[in-house]
Amino acid sequence: MEIETSEAVKKAVAEGLGCSIAPLCSIQLEKQTGALSYTRISGSPMKREFRAITHKDRNVLGPVEPFLKLLQEDIFHVHSSRKRALAKSLGT
Repeated sequence: MEIETSEAVKKAVAEGLGCSIAPLCSIQLEKQTGALSYTRISGSPMKREFRAITHKDRNVLGPVEPFLKLLQEDIFHVHSSRKRALAKSLGT
C-alpha cells in the first residue's frame, strides 16, 4: 500500500490497516494522547528518528508481524528497552 501523507498513514494505522515507520516529529500528538503505539528504532542508517507505529489496541497480525520482527532483529537492532516494548506490542 502506498499512502502520500503522514496524516493518512497514521489514520490507516489507527484504523488497523497495518503499521509504518514515521519520524518522531510527525507523531507528537499521538505520543501525547496515546492514540498509537510506537517504539524507537535505534542504529538505523536514517538521519531522522523514526518509530514503528501500530494500532494501540490490536495485536499485530498477518504480514505486519514479520515486518516488525525484521525491523526489530535484522535491520535496525532496536535498543533492548525498546525491543521489549516492540515484543509486547507483538504479543511475544
